[in-house]
Amino acid sequence: MRRIVTRDLKQQRDPRRCALVAAVRLMDRAGLRVAGAAYADENGSFGTTTLQRRHVHAPGWELRLVFRGR
Repeated sequence: MRRIVTRDLKQQRDPRRCALVAAVRLMDRAGLRVAGAAYADENGSFGTTTLQRRHVHAPGWELRLVFRGR
């Protein structure tokens, strides 16, 4: 999977695919988990499927995720 993600991040033909593989890389490298809205409501923590706009900051070319995780 990691080789495919690296290959697809280098391609410039399909920006949608590039965004998708960037999300996969982020989940892999940051150790983010997938959890539903019910889990977020019950526990007050967030995962990749429950992140909100307020959790994402993009100063320049950098992307920062600020949220309480498990």
